[in-house]
Amino acid sequence: MYNSHLKMWVDGVSGNRSKQYNEHSNVYVEHANIPNKLLQQEYFVLFSSTSPHAMSWEQFNAMVDDIWCVPFLI
Repeated sequence: MYNSHLKMWVDGVSGNRSKQYNEHSNVYVEHANIPNKLLQQEYFVLFSSTSPHAMSWEQFNAMVDDIWCVPFLI
């Protein structure tokens, strides 16, 4: 059996290209079973979602629902 750990976190960003402050939150995921040396590299961090309207817990709930909907091989 393979046990896989995922680290999920939210980063609040301003997105101010037009010099306006329009705050939104980005959700990122990384696979925690790979060595720490590799986790320092940018391409092992996966962008999951962004939203200026949904709260971070709503984005987390949607991501967990997506993960649990993946069919398991028995």
